[in-house]
Amino acid sequence: MRNKFLICYIVFFGLYTSFYSQRKNIRFENISIDNGLSQNSVVSICQDRKGFLWFGTYDGLNRYDGYKFKVFKNIQGDTSSLSNNLIWKIYEDHLGNIWVGTDGGLNEYNSGKESFRRFNENPNRPFNISSNKIRDIFEDKSGVLWVGTENGLNEYNRKNNSFKIYKNNPTNNSSISSNVIRIIFEDNRGNLWIGTDNGLNLFDRQKEKFYRYTHDNSNPNSISENIVYSICEDSNGFLWVGTRSGGLNRF
Repeated sequence: MRNKFLICYIVFFGLYTSFYSQRKNIRFENISIDNGLSQNSVVSICQDRKGFLWFGTYDGLNRYDGYKFKVFKNIQGDTSSLSNNLIWKIYEDHLGNIWVGTDGGLNEYNSGKESFRRFNENPNRPFNISSNKIRDIFEDKSGVLWVGTENGLNEYNRKNNSFKIYKNNPTNNSSISSNVIRIIFEDNRGNLWIGTDNGLNLFDRQKEKFYRYTHDNSNPNSISENIVYSICEDSNGFLWVGTRSGGLNRF
């Protein structure tokens, strides 16, 4: 019994010492404009399948290979350059394409030419993207690309480079609850969730109907606030919803 106790003590002490040593060795390395980053406000990060890290800032798109930065910015008069320098979202789809959402339109990166194809709003063309202010980009399990903007939800058709737009209709309670889209998320059951400036929406893609979850002062079990910034699903199937100032919600 004494030997067993001694062995347990040695194992525990070894694990504790190892954990404590690891904690002591944790450190953060700061990478800033002094190292070649175009701007210090980093709002989106993506690692592509080639291993490059992409950083979206308030002043340019940055590609990092672990040693140096390649900076992409808007060049006036060059339509193959980035459409705008304020980057909100970077996303890689299943084909390896890099999509960049900016304050001046959606961009698809051409790695061979290191150039961009732009998608911009045009009131005279109904199948263009609904707004230049891009807030989120997401690809669902079936390979459909969704783009959230400040003026509607956009479903991208790759075959003809067009967008199907979903907007709020005040007379239709089955429409999306707000045109300002903050976050797009698909859960493990294939449900598509949309976080907006007026609640959480569950989108039935077959019926093209939105089911709204909004704050109700008279219902303590309703969502705590209507401005939804983030959505995540845990291993138990619970949906976690982060709001602007109403805290965290478990659905």
